[in-house]
Amino acid sequence: MTERDQEANRQQEPQSASRPAPQYQPNELLTVLQTCDEYGLCRTTVYEALGTGALPAKVIGKRGARIRREDLDNWISSLPPYRKRKESRK
Repeated sequence: MTERDQEANRQQEPQSASRPAPQYQPNELLTVLQTCDEYGLCRTTVYEALGTGALPAKVIGKRGARIRREDLDNWISSLPPYRKRKESRK
């Protein structure tokens, strides 16, 4: 195989666009910002879940909230599946 053929094969190999799944501890505490970044959630969504009690958190100080990763995973798995809306006829 020539160098040119090897280069062509390298270019055809699929490159992984996704990053590897992080290794974590179930009792690990996350800030709201870390929760949003790692799970792709909006801050408003997280704060609403905290406010209604659907997502438990530990309060640290006057303003700090920490969310256990295990509680976060349980809350996400309890959410209903996404369903597409029916298109409205006009």
